[in-house]
Amino acid sequence: MVTVRPDFINVDLSVASRANLEPLVAALARHTLLLASYRLRGRHHVRFELNRQPTNAQQGIRAFARLVRTLPQTARRLWNRARSRDFDIGIGVPRRGDSATLELPQDVVKLASSVRGQIHVTVYAGNGRGSPPNKRLKLAARVDKE
Repeated sequence: MVTVRPDFINVDLSVASRANLEPLVAALARHTLLLASYRLRGRHHVRFELNRQPTNAQQGIRAFARLVRTLPQTARRLWNRARSRDFDIGIGVPRRGDSATLELPQDVVKLASSVRGQIHVTVYAGNGRGSPPNKRLKLAARVDKE
């Protein structure tokens, strides 16, 4: 196994809620691209990416957090009440079996936490397919108060 520097692909934002998320979609429409919107098992799900490709994960999380902080009251209420609010960082490694290290500065983790988000990392192997769901890393963006 070889440890490699991962290639940054993108940051997506996924939200799931029992409430209809259309007001959230409308509020984010100017700065994001809606990748998916569907309903599954009584929950509404939406997935976004930024209109402008971030150069790294930190930039993507910061941009999404800035958008969340400026949401109109109705959309922000939907965000706060959502079941999940996930910043999903996509990275690529050259070959299946390679290991990779992704570091996020503490201020970015705190920022994700401050808007009640979690951070996920999805690793894509060189064959272009995403990792199986049980290989997806779920990192809670929790920071202990000092």
